[in-house]
Amino acid sequence: MALERGPLVYCLEEADNPGDLDGVVLDSSTAPTVRERPDLLGGVTTIVASGRRLTPDGIGWWPYPTSPAHIRHADQSQPVELTAVPYYAWANRGNGAMRVWIPRRS
Repeated sequence: MALERGPLVYCLEEADNPGDLDGVVLDSSTAPTVRERPDLLGGVTTIVASGRRLTPDGIGWWPYPTSPAHIRHADQSQPVELTAVPYYAWANRGNGAMRVWIPRRS
């Protein structure tokens, strides 16, 4: 799933979401919230959503889980707060991973 607000597409960046972004799953059972961040990248609106960081065993051989079968150990994973920035603003805070498409868990 991708996060959008109005005409803007958002992405997760490693700068805001430390760790392996391939092991992150969006929790689609809770609604994301919008936060104004005047201190970030000259002032942007971010989207904050609940997610889970899967254990390496929970990811399986394919890094993008697309079905419950791929998320074997999601219940044993750690809850995380995910922060997404507008896609146009990424890659301005150093090297790091980025994701637009985020696996979801309902």
